[in-house]
Amino acid sequence: MKEDLHYIPGGDETFTLELAGKSWCDGTYYIDRPKSTIWVMEQVLEGCGTICVDRLSYTAQKGDVYLLPRGSDHFYRSDSDQPWVKIFMNIRGTLPDSIFQAYALSGRVVIRQAGTEALFEEFYQLVCAETRPAELHSKAALLLHRICMALHAGLRAASPEPAEAVVMKEYLEQNLSRLVSMQELAAAIFRSPDYAGKLFRKTYGETPYAFLLRKKMELACRLLENTRLPIQEIAARIGYDDPQYFAGLFRKRMGCTASAWRKGERGFIGAALPPAEVLPPVLPDTPQTPHP
Repeated sequence: MKEDLHYIPGGDETFTLELAGKSWCDGTYYIDRPKSTIWVMEQVLEGCGTICVDRLSYTAQKGDVYLLPRGSDHFYRSDSDQPWVKIFMNIRGTLPDSIFQAYALSGRVVIRQAGTEALFEEFYQLVCAETRPAELHSKAALLLHRICMALHAGLRAASPEPAEAVVMKEYLEQNLSRLVSMQELAAAIFRSPDYAGKLFRKTYGETPYAFLLRKKMELACRLLENTRLPIQEIAARIGYDDPQYFAGLFRKRMGCTASAWRKGERGFIGAALPPAEVLPPVLPDTPQTPHP
């Protein structure tokens, strides 16, 4: 077992690269990290192994990238016969939170045959170089963005969006000012609610409910940042007639109050969102129904 570990000082609430390097594993290698406070992203260069995230099990082999979300239980181990060789990064901050969400990666654990080996090798050479911590963090953040762009592009090329899924996504985007039932969304593609929900989740990695709520919160944030509209009116514009319900929902989802967000006193974006696996399969059918 050999590891080249690089502990990176500095960083801030936006982006911190805590630990990075390269591992040449053997049959004894495993990591057990309950309720992780960091994101872990690793490129498998050789071999294979097993990953468990919140008791869900996956395999990762040569060419794959795996992404372990913060707030989850992480357990992973190398195969004893075909041990991993991998490049890794342990990161935290609002940048990873938002960039993984923006590129539809936050609900994924393993990206098969990602084609990002060269970018991860570039990242490894960066952390090996004698670079000032502030400069290293800046360059690492840019490389993270490039890696996520490449992963997103690869996923889209490998699995183009079905036309019915696109229709549903656009329907939700055009109706952010109100609540949309699962039955209504399914009717837009002349399918059953069960079929529509499964297709949307398979295509976009999240339920229609999670997508609609995320888009509503994004719109609320833009209105808070760029207008002087009262919070009550912003709530109404995204379909919540009860400003107290909106206030509680915003705080739960965004990690701070709407007024704090407007002042720039922000928490982690999406800090309180539960993992994609436990989100409900349908949208609420009636207004002001709290998400269970």
